[in-house]
Amino acid sequence: MKILKLVFCFLFALASQLATAQYYLVTSKGIAEPINLAQSNEKAILNDKSQNTYSEFIPLSFPFTFYGQSIKGFRAYSDGRLALDSLPLPTSDSNYSLSNPLAPNNCVYAFWDQTELKNFSLGGKTYASDIHTWQENLNGKKVQTILWRLIRPNNSSSLNAYVYYAIRLYETNEIDIIHLYGTGNFSATVGIKGKENQSYLEVNGSPMRNYGGTNLAYHPDSVLEFKFIPGVQKQNNLALTSFEIAPYLENGKPFTLKVQMLNLGMDSLKQFKSHLKIGLTQTEILPSSFVNLAPGEKYNFEFNLSQWNTDTGYKLFQLVLFEPNQQADEDSSNNSLSQEALVYTSNYPQIVLHEVFSSSSTGQGKIAKEALVQTLNNFLGQWIVLTHPMNFPNFGDPYFMQFSADLFLKYQLNMSPALVVNGNKNWGEEVPNLSLYKPSYFQTFAGNKALVQIDCKLTRNAQSLAVNTQITPSNGLKSKQLYLHVALVEKVTYNNTRNNGETEFYHIVKALLPTSTGTSVQLLEGKSVQVLDSFTFKGNYRLPASGDPNLIINPLIEHSVENFENVYAVAYLQDEETKMVLQSSSSEALLPLSQPELKASEILVYPNPAYESIQISLPNGITEAFISIREAKGALVQPETLYNPKTKLMLPPMGEGIFIVEIKTEQGIYWKKLASAPLGNR
Repeated sequence: MKILKLVFCFLFALASQLATAQYYLVTSKGIAEPINLAQSNEKAILNDKSQNTYSEFIPLSFPFTFYGQSIKGFRAYSDGRLALDSLPLPTSDSNYSLSNPLAPNNCVYAFWDQTELKNFSLGGKTYASDIHTWQENLNGKKVQTILWRLIRPNNSSSLNAYVYYAIRLYETNEIDIIHLYGTGNFSATVGIKGKENQSYLEVNGSPMRNYGGTNLAYHPDSVLEFKFIPGVQKQNNLALTSFEIAPYLENGKPFTLKVQMLNLGMDSLKQFKSHLKIGLTQTEILPSSFVNLAPGEKYNFEFNLSQWNTDTGYKLFQLVLFEPNQQADEDSSNNSLSQEALVYTSNYPQIVLHEVFSSSSTGQGKIAKEALVQTLNNFLGQWIVLTHPMNFPNFGDPYFMQFSADLFLKYQLNMSPALVVNGNKNWGEEVPNLSLYKPSYFQTFAGNKALVQIDCKLTRNAQSLAVNTQITPSNGLKSKQLYLHVALVEKVTYNNTRNNGETEFYHIVKALLPTSTGTSVQLLEGKSVQVLDSFTFKGNYRLPASGDPNLIINPLIEHSVENFENVYAVAYLQDEETKMVLQSSSSEALLPLSQPELKASEILVYPNPAYESIQISLPNGITEAFISIREAKGALVQPETLYNPKTKLMLPPMGEGIFIVEIKTEQGIYWKKLASAPLGNR
């Protein structure tokens, strides 16, 4: 009897080991957790300078099991393999099917075809081939990512093919093999193989499947992802792979949940249910969703929550998916994700920041900016524009500065002209082309109140400028990555004309204070914070011939400011983790983008400063005009229609400050700045 028990225990243990040693494969297009190609904590483990074709042994900082055996670390090979043994293996130029005994054991096979690490030069710049690794946390799991990039075929002497691909090892023993992008033709072996020759799982079509192509830009939605999951595939298994909401939510205002799920089950998914829990008590039951999702297929969708209300403060939002095909989910461990967000109330109007990346050599620059003008001038006083001259194409704009390139890379842009709105490059179009920016997009950003109020004041002494910025939050913010950015901006420039037809350029950034990284601020207690910045433009004006890095302005000895009277300050607060701009402010009145007041010299508005009334004198031939007086922030003070070329207009009590007089005529729309005199002088 005891022997039978021992045999039974042995068989049970063996069966359990075999069950845990199995893997199944889920293949999908699109990746839930995009790979940042420029990780701050990455480590180069193999590069062109190395004489080895494999890396040092890299220990894992978390337990990892592969086909039932405990793995301590890995070596990355230039042929595209990840060997899970400490002893080096020979590299290979041949693509073996994993059923072939010649295919090395105990490896993860990514994308390889007679490749080697080899630097290449293009346009005077050298691009380094390398293999990098880093550890990160994805949805609460520890992950080791290994990235191969810029790897070319053996004996190649020119840039004719390269690929980017990655492998992820999860502390949950999952393995991702991810093809990012490339060019040329690469055939590959893709799969995993254990210590035993019969322990392998290979992607269909491997080893001769092609992973090259002409997709030269990294778009997460077009990535090929192969996920190897330990265990036996369930009949009904729905996984919530990505859940995203805005980090700051105005209480009661509609908001959107962006969701990605994955059908890990063997059956096609037709229906599922979901609910959202806010904080500890409130649960929103979301309507049942109907889909047609094949096994291994991902699905991106959105929930729009229009009616909700809770108390303010930081809340945990938890989304749960359940009952795939009206059946119990056989693995509920992957059905739920949470995200913390600040629920707030505020009376601060949102000033929407637009960052334009363009140059006077960009063919579409003039057309795109004119389209942007048409949209923004419908919302006078509700927005700010910063223009960053770029150094491409053809070395680009003469007023290019390195800090503009830093921001271009910060937002991971890959085109010009481009538009970033309140730190968001995905404001409505897949490509952030500012010519496509519609009023509806602007209204989405301007519709909510701002979390903070910013007051920005500038004092000028010749070429020295000082900026006093005060930030007043509506709530305490516990983000550790809030940064105040201050830009010194020239209202209009003319000398940086090149070859795209533009002759005037508006709101050109001339300096970022104290640097392009800004100043860290803490708003934990919800109290006002004051930040003082100063900057002196050194030397004399110089106009470079282009944005060639060898010609650009050196701010230590020279500047590119055409008229210091036109320089003003813009301050904005940004969450660097999400890139979201919480609020922006200008030291000047928020004038129209196209500056038509410069062409309105025939229209007279006096006295200025004004007391109880103003006199408006229209040019000859204009007998009717609609007049609007607005605060500098855009609020309407007084509308009036004139039917006489010369009219005295009585003013309502406006208080001291700067106002905008908007004059609409059949010939066009004009703006004039108007100062309201102190009450004691009235």
